[in-house]
Amino acid sequence: MSHAFNTGAAPPFADNFNEGASPLWGNEVGSWSASGGVYNAAAPGNFPNAHSLLAFDLTDFELEVDVNDLVDGGVWLRASSTPGVGVGVNGVLLVTKGSGVYWHVVPAGGGYGTSINPANGLFPPGSDVHLRCVVRCNVYSVYVNGDTAPATFVETGLFSHGRAGLYDFSGQTFDNVLLTEPFEPCVADLSGDCIVDGADLALILGNWGGSGATDLTGDGTTDGADLAVVLGFWGPC
Repeated sequence: MSHAFNTGAAPPFADNFNEGASPLWGNEVGSWSASGGVYNAAAPGNFPNAHSLLAFDLTDFELEVDVNDLVDGGVWLRASSTPGVGVGVNGVLLVTKGSGVYWHVVPAGGGYGTSINPANGLFPPGSDVHLRCVVRCNVYSVYVNGDTAPATFVETGLFSHGRAGLYDFSGQTFDNVLLTEPFEPCVADLSGDCIVDGADLALILGNWGGSGATDLTGDGTTDGADLAVVLGFWGPC
């Protein structure tokens, strides 16, 4: 049975579409429906974008979904509908197409703009793919088929919150949606921006030999062991 937890409040939320779609799906554009335990748009499109967004207003969250027979579609993150304007949605769009994924940042709903940070050759075209999308601070990451490292990510400060949802431009289908929040802190993210990068490295080097927050191993000294922790977590948290 399709179901939601804390309906109308905060996640977690889950839907397997076995008995139709949860009423928390918006079905804004594309005539979405669930049949045979999967969910898709009867009228796929990209102008306007065929999308169905969940009812939750989210900040940091994870969305997992299975995409069946992947051809062309995607996942909206921190999104909101803008009816009557070009794309018809604002937010960050993860596009799943062919053998890979890429990002669009859509600030005004009028157009998609350029493709950002593509990752290709991740899976055979037309295959079934599991996605885990992670949104923390201004960093949007995607993990494919259970990988522990992100396939690609994008940073943007344009959207502080919004809804999560699905996009269909081909008739591919979606299943086993899971939405969760919040997260465990990232131990190596010393700057608090949800990505381990040069800012965190600078904090380690600036307090070399000292103690405090940069002593990630807890041995009383900021040294090579703490540097190794930062390098091991390099990238999105």
